[in-house]
Amino acid sequence: MSVKTEGRLNDMCNLGEGLLERGIEEGIEKGIEQGIEKGRLEERTEGLRSMVETVKSLVGDDFKKVCEIIKKNKLYENVSEEEIKKFWK
Repeated sequence: MSVKTEGRLNDMCNLGEGLLERGIEEGIEKGIEQGIEKGRLEERTEGLRSMVETVKSLVGDDFKKVCEIIKKNKLYENVSEEEIKKFWK
């Protein structure tokens, strides 16, 4: 193998290693972002569940009233009645 060919082969190996490292880094970043998003969704869901239970314990079984009160909270102003029903017991 000539020195020139050996140098090109070495360059290709280095390029491949660089691409692999970059791919791993991007994968880790994407995984972290997905984990954070999943955590936020779980936190919001748990917060809504807790709020439904709390408001219901204060106003009773008036579903419409519970929905009205929950939607006054800025965090849940766009929540649907279907989402609230998931936690209605």
